[in-house]
Amino acid sequence: MFFAVLAVLAVLVFVFRRFEQPRPQPVPEAGRRRPHRDGRAVLGLVMALVGVLGFSVTGFSGATTLATETLVVLPVTPFLNLLLLVGGWWVVELAARPRRSAGSAAPSAPAGPTSGRGRTG
Repeated sequence: MFFAVLAVLAVLVFVFRRFEQPRPQPVPEAGRRRPHRDGRAVLGLVMALVGVLGFSVTGFSGATTLATETLVVLPVTPFLNLLLLVGGWWVVELAARPRRSAGSAAPSAPAGPTSGRGRTG
């Protein structure tokens, strides 16, 4: 019985293995690194980590009283923890967004008047 189950499992693994293989994705801007995006992502992750660890210290019970607790050397409150979590998520999202190329930006209006029309006095 054990070998029959093992054989069925092996057949299923063989059949469904091709569905689990990742498709090759095009690499955007191959060979170019964006260290400022890496720094933003790290900053966002650190912010979110401090928010989560802050919630482990303060909990959710003192959210309206603004009770301050100490996380290592940082004073944290539940409201500050929430701000750090949301801010960290936002910074990571900004780091992950593809940057628009200069050619895809909408043309801007001229900075000043191009003719003498429309001037007063």
